[in-house]
Amino acid sequence: MYKWFLVSCCLLIAISYTSYYLFFSNSWIEQVKTLTYASFYRLKLENEKLKLERLQTEARIAGKPLIPPFIDFDREYAIAPKYNLSICRIKKCMSTLMSGVACVLYDTEKFIRNNRSILEVWSQSEAQKFPKRKQCYNCQGNVTCFLENQYKRFVQHASGHSRLRASYEDRHAAPLSWFVNILFFFKNNIPNTRNCEFNKHMNEYKLVKLKVDPQERKGGLENLMNVLKESKVPNSTLQYLENNALSGETLHATFDSDAHDVLKKQIESDVSIREWLRRIYYLDFVIFDFDTTFIES
Repeated sequence: MYKWFLVSCCLLIAISYTSYYLFFSNSWIEQVKTLTYASFYRLKLENEKLKLERLQTEARIAGKPLIPPFIDFDREYAIAPKYNLSICRIKKCMSTLMSGVACVLYDTEKFIRNNRSILEVWSQSEAQKFPKRKQCYNCQGNVTCFLENQYKRFVQHASGHSRLRASYEDRHAAPLSWFVNILFFFKNNIPNTRNCEFNKHMNEYKLVKLKVDPQERKGGLENLMNVLKESKVPNSTLQYLENNALSGETLHATFDSDAHDVLKKQIESDVSIREWLRRIYYLDFVIFDFDTTFIES
């Protein structure tokens, strides 16, 4: 009897110790969390893929094929090794601001000492480099003409058989999912250069949506600051970045220009323009959870 009592006690102690280890061991908890998150995002990506495939099939049947997402396209990186961060930039998507942020993070003291601004234009546009080149397929302001030409080029790029090089227009008009403007972390202090590959690594990206209007930019900036805070960027640097980003707009910003207002009215009044926009960008709206009401109208 005494022998069985000892055996029972030993078993209880072993079970208690194992339970304690399983429930309170940080390494075990982290492993379970990692596996759970990985499974969740894998399932999410699979569901998203099925949804996108269904939308593309429906569009083809209707005779209005959509430009597919996640094409390996032109890419630009800005890095901040000190904080294990890299930024994949997209033309006309606050790329000037994000380049400035990367420069500050790369060498904060030098940036401030040289009295620079994160809203500066960091490189010449192609129009400045090649002033004689006819922009936008020489459509002379005809929006439908431009969109038709651009759609055809994107179809060629997406085919996988095209030898087209990414043009000025391509890089400025390509769907966001072709190259995503995100922050992602280095691994083992080595920059992760996977051509963005958003479709395969969604769970590793920190998406930041920024408004072009400085008056509406604060909410998105708070998200950006939270991402940078995770990488141990000092509060003083975060404050400097936020103040700079809210101080105005980039020199080539167009959101408050007369041309912007004219173009917006054309899009609102012309169904054919909206149809071309839908063919090119609809899947972007789905992937990034943008409001599709306008583009579907």
